[in-house]
Amino acid sequence: YMKMMFDLTNSPETFLLLLADKLHSIPEAGTQEEKDYRSREIRLIYAPFAGNALGLHAIASELRNDAFRFTRPKDYEESLKGMKRSLGDMDPVKRAPALLEEIAQELREGFRKKDKDGNIIEAEVQFRLKSPYACWLKGKTGLKEEYPDIDWIEDILGIRIVTSHPERIAD
Repeated sequence: YMKMMFDLTNSPETFLLLLADKLHSIPEAGTQEEKDYRSREIRLIYAPFAGNALGLHAIASELRNDAFRFTRPKDYEESLKGMKRSLGDMDPVKRAPALLEEIAQELREGFRKKDKDGNIIEAEVQFRLKSPYACWLKGKTGLKEEYPDIDWIEDILGIRIVTSHPERIAD
């Protein structure tokens, strides 16, 4: 099984088609048992392979999240509602990513300006939004005892600034 997957890495297009087919097969499954099986297959085999072996982390996260949405729609909606409460009633699907992009863009523009010594600060600004699946896993499954519910999760939004000269960053 793994040999077949490694063979597919020689053709990324074929592997992406396989992932799309697997994901498409979840809602087409006849019984909830079949949906759960296909969801587990995606979450435990294909998503980790896409993320770890191929470096397709965003796609792996989407696969896990979509598999969760198809097989546990009530938990998915509850997770979205919890994220919205934690974000001060901000829509986690539509508004939060746009806000993160706005903040990241402002930071990038700020770094392009010269510092007090006349140097431009070279920095990479990255952001991420935790998926409903990741929030559910963290706040509802008991996986993390410090989060008794999704409302307790503090890292739904994240911004990372990578620079080789952090001492140049002023207030």
